[in-house]
Amino acid sequence: MIRKTSDVADRREIAPARDWQATIASQIERARTTAGLSRQQLANKTGLRQSTIANLENPAYRGQSLATIERIAQCLGLRMCVELISDNDVNAEDAAAIEWLKTCAPSNAEMLKWAATAEIPAETNDDTDEERPW
Repeated sequence: MIRKTSDVADRREIAPARDWQATIASQIERARTTAGLSRQQLANKTGLRQSTIANLENPAYRGQSLATIERIAQCLGLRMCVELISDNDVNAEDAAAIEWLKTCAPSNAEMLKWAATAEIPAETNDDTDEERPW
């Protein structure tokens, strides 16, 4: 996923192409644990082997196929999005940033709930998607 932030001037600095596998591995593991499934349970649900799920969650693994990733996404109630973006296509970068905001930014309802019930969250400098601060 491409994120456009004010402190990143060039999207080539965001995530080199060779790191997409590590990003996918992290997303699969996070989605599986969020769903409350063990690797074996996800394997049973997808018809894959537990070792295949373990490989797909390994950031160093380089044998992913789009079909397998899509199969896992569907079993977890998710959708897969693949984009090919030219280094010169600023409009595509903007569209990707907008899509990221649509899927990751808090909704108005979440913000209102947070404002009514929670204290201001501590600011963090890390760039992980482990947990939303709101």
